[in-house]
Amino acid sequence: MPRSSSTKILLFAILVIMVSASGQAQTCAPGSGPTTTLHPGDNVQSIVNSNPCGSTFIFAPGVYPNVTVFPIDETGHPIDGDTFLGQFARTSAQPSILYGATVVSNFTQQGAYWVGTVTTTPAPASGPNYICDSAHPACLLPEDLFLDGKLYLRVTALASTATGKWYLDYGTGKVYLTDNPTLHKVEVSTTHFAFYAGNVADVTIRNLIVDKYASAGGYGAISGVDPSGLVSPTYKWLIQNVEVRNCHGAGLWLGNHMTVNHSFLHHNGEFGASGTGNNVYFNYNEVSFNNLAGFLPEVGAGVKFTNILTLVANFNNAHDNLGPGLFDDTGSTAVTYAFNTLKNNRVAGIFHEIGYGADIHDNTVTNDGIDPRGAGNWYGAGIMISNSSNTRVHNNTVVNSQNGIMLQARLRTDCATPCPLKNVSVYNNKITQDHTVRPNRMATGLLMQSTYPLGTTVYKTAGNTFGIDPATKAASPNTYTLNPPGDVFFIWLQSNVFNSAITYSQWLADGNN
Repeated sequence: MPRSSSTKILLFAILVIMVSASGQAQTCAPGSGPTTTLHPGDNVQSIVNSNPCGSTFIFAPGVYPNVTVFPIDETGHPIDGDTFLGQFARTSAQPSILYGATVVSNFTQQGAYWVGTVTTTPAPASGPNYICDSAHPACLLPEDLFLDGKLYLRVTALASTATGKWYLDYGTGKVYLTDNPTLHKVEVSTTHFAFYAGNVADVTIRNLIVDKYASAGGYGAISGVDPSGLVSPTYKWLIQNVEVRNCHGAGLWLGNHMTVNHSFLHHNGEFGASGTGNNVYFNYNEVSFNNLAGFLPEVGAGVKFTNILTLVANFNNAHDNLGPGLFDDTGSTAVTYAFNTLKNNRVAGIFHEIGYGADIHDNTVTNDGIDPRGAGNWYGAGIMISNSSNTRVHNNTVVNSQNGIMLQARLRTDCATPCPLKNVSVYNNKITQDHTVRPNRMATGLLMQSTYPLGTTVYKTAGNTFGIDPATKAASPNTYTLNPPGDVFFIWLQSNVFNSAITYSQWLADGNN
């Protein structure tokens, strides 16, 4: 006998209760829930908690201090499908700003110091690989101080406090300056995250400004990984027309299938963006003036992608970062860098390290790769390929960088799988190198460490070529503008001596181009 409609409804309700009680994650399509307009002063997290997943939250113009949005229970109360929007574009005269700092206005003079107080909370610990350079001993401490918008250098001892420097005593909450803060605005970043989650899908963040969050090294103010320890990253988030600035660690930490486009990531302490995952799309963004907290260039950059399977990073403008502009490391595979503009970045404009397949083409790289660690051939390049395989570098324009396009074969004991330099093809690029601008710097070549396990086969039989299209096997020469043309501009194996600096005529005689 058929069940009645009321019986069906009751059984459905029981099923919903059973699924919720089992802890299985709810999932909602974007736009399936209600739309709520938020205003400065609202308890944003409470309002998000009271709405079902799939909701849309519109931030009215204004400043939202110390806001953190996260799912209170990622299996029972997720924010799957939620959309967070500024009411107007972030470039408008009426932006919506999520603000992670505290204004400190209670300074009093105590001897040689001006002393205020601020409340902080413990941040997630940075991993062991996050290391400060010698000039920034406090880079692992996430709080930053800004006086009238200027970033001050944090020191680790009260006695080191001086003009432009500050000290925070965690035990007392006291902030110490020697500069007089009277009639100035002093801000200390105190909130660690604007958004974070793990195991949460289909979230959209658009048209917002995220400013002065105390994200720790190895984390982002917008984080696609839950810092509380949940292993699963987020999935299929869209970050669009978002500005993330003045945050201590990364502005943005990636998740799986994340798309970041038309965003402005600048003046962050470690990275504009970083992280791992698969199927990441990073296009039409401006990334500039990152790594201000002073991490070593290996762990501070414009963008650093780690162990990503399928990465597309096209049409970005990466400039003036205190580390590589676009950098992938530790096993990233199926990488595309195309139609990017890079300028004034340290170490490299584009750096592909320990990678297993990349297509690097139609990028314009100018004055890039200046390396604070040294000025020799091993230090810095416009485009640098290190211990990677099956990589094509073509149709790029590289102008007066520390070195032009350089390949490196090193002894690496840190590769999860073998990582020789092989099958790297450099062809149809335009390289300008002027020794009156960059004395003694190289246009292109291949450097081999003496302990490289495969030895000089890297020059002979590893498939590393200059001037040959790997698809057609036909000549596709690089073109060079060299001044003075008779100088040595190339690195190659000469008379069985590796890392030999040679002239253009010698370069051609060795079968290159």
